[in-house]
Amino acid sequence: YTAARMDRGVHLQAIVFALGGTLVRTENGHVTLDQEGRIQPLPGVLEKLKRLNACTVLVITNDAQARSIIQQLDKLCGGVISGHGVYGNGQEATSAIADLLAKFKLPAAAALMVGADVAGETSARAAKLAKFIPAREYFAAP
Repeated sequence: YTAARMDRGVHLQAIVFALGGTLVRTENGHVTLDQEGRIQPLPGVLEKLKRLNACTVLVITNDAQARSIIQQLDKLCGGVISGHGVYGNGQEATSAIADLLAKFKLPAAAALMVGADVAGETSARAAKLAKFIPAREYFAAP
């Protein structure tokens, strides 16, 4: 998580990742699977996630069926994903982020979010996370 340096001397405790379009391929807003029903991680994702053992790794999604997808991803990256939250049915991503951080007793100021779109950045700001990093930048960095 060297690409995730924190500002103002805050120690990073958690990284919140959006699932679709950030960690795995999507098409028309849905996670795509290969012919064998396996997820398709985006380039650089597995390598980067495998190195994240010094902080809590969390995933948020609006896909209520995401449990098996996240389990597949977690297995591929060595079991680093600590938890996930699902939003939708009236719940905003911001609330899902707050609930997930509360579950792990983590302050928002010590977490950052990696996402693929403006909605993710907006949610990160509304949840008062320390930082938002676009997925293309985060996964491009060594």
